[in-house]
Amino acid sequence: MSGLIQTDKMAANVLVDSRRVFEEVTQQKLKLVEAKELLQESDYNARSVLNHTKGQCSDLKMTWLELQTRAKILEYLERGRGSWPELGAVDVEVKEAKKKASGMKKEAAQQEKLLSELAQQANTIYDEHVEKVAKLQERIAQVEKTEARLEEVLQKHQTVGQLLNLPKIDQTFDMAALLQQHTDGIRKAESALSSCRVAMVTLQQEMAQAMEERDKFLSQKQAVQKTMEELLSRKEQGTEKIRAQAAWCKQAYKVLSQLSGVEEHSVVGKSLTVKLVPPPDSSCNVIPLLTLHFREQLTGGFTLEGAVVDPPSLEIEDLVEVAMETNDTLFFVNRVRERFFTQMPLLQEIEGLRHRFAIDYEAVQKRVRVMLGEGGRITCTLDIGRDYPGAGGVQLVDCTGIPEGKTLQELLPSTTHLITLEQWLEHLTTVCSEW
Repeated sequence: MSGLIQTDKMAANVLVDSRRVFEEVTQQKLKLVEAKELLQESDYNARSVLNHTKGQCSDLKMTWLELQTRAKILEYLERGRGSWPELGAVDVEVKEAKKKASGMKKEAAQQEKLLSELAQQANTIYDEHVEKVAKLQERIAQVEKTEARLEEVLQKHQTVGQLLNLPKIDQTFDMAALLQQHTDGIRKAESALSSCRVAMVTLQQEMAQAMEERDKFLSQKQAVQKTMEELLSRKEQGTEKIRAQAAWCKQAYKVLSQLSGVEEHSVVGKSLTVKLVPPPDSSCNVIPLLTLHFREQLTGGFTLEGAVVDPPSLEIEDLVEVAMETNDTLFFVNRVRERFFTQMPLLQEIEGLRHRFAIDYEAVQKRVRVMLGEGGRITCTLDIGRDYPGAGGVQLVDCTGIPEGKTLQELLPSTTHLITLEQWLEHLTTVCSEW
């Protein structure tokens, strides 16, 4: 009888231990269910953040395409104004802005590549997280099966306790080992949950970094857009300014178009350069360039402010003074053209003689001064007549620096009749070299 009582006590102890283990397993199950819900919520948040990041990346790509389109439009606009005057500093700023936009484009491509890599890493971490959640769900299912088996064991013990037909001691120890095995499984599940939490924290940090990079890129994009808008505005203002400044040029073209033998060459600022075309019967192969400097009037017209001719050997100062007083541009251009082509043979001859003699030509008085003798101490002045290069076209009118005892008459030729300017210069050089 005492053996039955002792066995009954052992069965009661085993039953109490089984109930305690059952309660612990139930609590562990509740914790696992809470962890599962937390993981599902984190999974939903991660999906939302990932979708939002993908949407931002798509918006960035569309914005970049728009920037590329605007840059292409600017490039086409620049190609289309080849016949326009130069914009000066505005063109330089536009080129610098395009260079800066190109650098921003490369940086944007790098940012896009970095965001793509971060999104790929986020997808990888998310897939690992989903896999871990699936494993945890399997473990939870195993724990639920174990719980059902424990409930079944408890029911059997209750039945045995009622019938006083208790299980063997070996079976009790087997149940304890099974409980220990499932406890270890629960610990592993908790460790896996901890790893998932660490992975979620890492993912959140990477997503925050990606959002920061995105905000930085958006800020840079806005700065580039603002710069491009400012440059476009300045370019339009510069174009309007150039059009307003070039209005006088149209009026000048209209006036000069009435002349024959005048062609447009170039325009720089408020200066117009024209080519003076030689007459059909002229043998001159030199085309002079006449640059006219204009000044705008308050009434909207223009007035001549100065003029320069190339070659500079043609003196036009007297004509410029008269033209500035009368503001008669047509008469001035005609006079310059007439003077050039009537004096051009003489000017060409003088230009050729400059390589051999130290001479200076006064176009208004048509006189040539030449420095002769040792150190150029003797200066002779020759008058070029209208009938030059005919006979008597060159006359010696003055000579300074003559040594004592010498006269102007000694410089005149005795028997040889000199005709060309070159012959006169050679004769004077020969005589003065002996003094």
